[in-house]
Amino acid sequence: MIDKKQIKKIAYLAKLEIADEELDSYEAQISKILAYMDQLNEVDTDGLDEFSNKLFSNKQQLREDVKEESLDRDDVTKIAPNSDGVYIKVPSVIDEKK
Repeated sequence: MIDKKQIKKIAYLAKLEIADEELDSYEAQISKILAYMDQLNEVDTDGLDEFSNKLFSNKQQLREDVKEESLDRDDVTKIAPNSDGVYIKVPSVIDEKK
């Protein structure tokens, strides 16, 4: 169902490092999960409401937006350690080495 090459690609996209020794284990586990999902796809759900589970509702419970006091942009750029007066430079969090 899934091979080691696909697992490596998924791990790369998820920024995960998987040792080659672990690939067989992941291949077996993911294959079991996918086989179970295939079984679930075969279940006849005709006649069931889409949201028949009352614990999970499609109604979103959102709060009202409330405007609150915030810092002035000029004040923030003045105290920022690395600012050009308009923008604040922050350290990179994305590793682009690969």
